[in-house]
Amino acid sequence: MSIKNKLFNLSLVSFITFSSCFFPNLNINATYKSNNSDNSVIYYDYMQNEYLALKKAHFELEQDLVQTHSVLNVETLEKYHDLTASIAKYKEKIYDLKLKDDSFFKAYNYTDSQIYAIKNYDGSEEMTIQAASYVIGNLSLTSFNYNSSRNTTSIHAKATATWIGRPMFNLKDKIAVAIVFGDGNNIPLSKICYGKYQPSSGNEFSITLPTRMDNTSLLVCDLPSERYSSAQQKTGTLSKAELYYSAEVSGNIRVMTGRGLYLRQTFQLDDSIGISIGAGGTGLSLTIDLEYDPIWDSDWIRKTR
Repeated sequence: MSIKNKLFNLSLVSFITFSSCFFPNLNINATYKSNNSDNSVIYYDYMQNEYLALKKAHFELEQDLVQTHSVLNVETLEKYHDLTASIAKYKEKIYDLKLKDDSFFKAYNYTDSQIYAIKNYDGSEEMTIQAASYVIGNLSLTSFNYNSSRNTTSIHAKATATWIGRPMFNLKDKIAVAIVFGDGNNIPLSKICYGKYQPSSGNEFSITLPTRMDNTSLLVCDLPSERYSSAQQKTGTLSKAELYYSAEVSGNIRVMTGRGLYLRQTFQLDDSIGISIGAGGTGLSLTIDLEYDPIWDSDWIRKTR
C-alpha cells in the first residue's frame, strides 16, 4: 500500500531508543504554583522534525521485527517496507525542491538553514535533517479564574501548531486539548478551531473548522491537509492550526491538569482518542490513550496556594 494509505507515526514523546544525536528527548513536564490573582500566561513550546519522526517510526518497526521474531508477520513487514520507501521518497522530494524559486520558500516559511540544505542537498543524513520541514507546537493557559458570585471556576486554553517548511506528505492531522479540573464534568464555554492554508503562491488563507468533544474533557479538531480557496482559486497546504477551548465547572477549583496534542495519522485504522482521569496525592492526573501518536504533547498542573 502507498504512503497515502498506510502512514507513518510522528512522535515527540519517547526519543530514547535510537541515536541521541538524532532523537533528543524534548518532552517537558512542569508544575506551576501561583495565587488566585495571578492570571499570567503559562505556555509550552515543542519542535519536531518531520524526517526524524519518520526515521524513528522505521527504527521502532525494525526493532519490533527483531525482538518479536515477527519476520513472517506480513502486516508488520508491509509497514516496514512502506516506511523504507517513504524515507527514500522523502529524499527524492528534497531533490525536487532544488527547482523551487525563492518565492516558494518564502511562502512556506522556510528558514535560511533549510534553504541552504535544500539548495546544496547531497542526500546525506545530515543534510536531510537540516532540510526537513518541522512543526512547532505551543500550548498556553491564558486564564484560570474563580468567580465567587457564581461559584464557578473557568479556564481558557489555546493550542497552536505551525509548520516551518511545507510538509512532504499530505496526511490527516488533528489538534486537541484536554482539560481536567473539578469533577471532570466540564461545561464548554467556547470551542473554536482555525486551519491556515498556504498556496504555493499568493496569501495564506484561514478556514474555520468544526470541533467535537470526545467527552466532557477533550476537544478535538480534524485538520484537512489541503483546502481550496474560492477567493484565490487556489489550493493551499496546511501551515498552521489554532484551537481555543474555554470551560467552567462548579466550585472553587485549585488544581487543573491539561494536555495539548498535535496528531498525525499512523498505521492504526481506528482514529479514536481515549482519556482516563484519576486523582493522586498531588491532585488530578490525565492520561490520553491514542490510536494516533502525538508530535508534541505537554502536561501542566497549576495550583493556587
